Amino acid sequence: LTELHAVGGPYFTLSPSGQWLVDGVRISVPMGKDPYPVIAALQKHIEEATAESAKLAEKEWSHASRGPGSSAVTAAPTINIKPVMDGVEVILRYITHAADRPAVRATLYRAAVEVLGPSVSVPG
Repeated sequence: LTELHAVGGPYFTLSPSGQWLVDGVRISVPMGKDPYPVIAALQKHIEEATAESAKLAEKEWSHASRGPGSSAVTAAPTINIKPVMDGVEVILRYITHAADRPAVRATLYRAAVEVLGPSVSVPG
């Protein structure tokens, strides 16, 4: 794990030994559908799907990083939203082990389809 400093805080590159990566999934919430219940449900799903990975990554990073600000490093998932022409785009970002990436993505896409119901648009 290599620590770099940019914009006043540490950012980490991924080592071949840990093979952690930041991944993201974009979900479109169609216009006319209230995005906030969707976001709340997706928050629950992303936290469940990535809890173990986040815990392991934070543990590995805490052993590798000893500099100032290193205690602030977190692997907790985040959700960002932005308005788009046909509704709201929800971006789920999370840390995962490289080998687990396909399974985590599939889990999150399945959750999105479940939460959104039949009128779903899930871009790749």
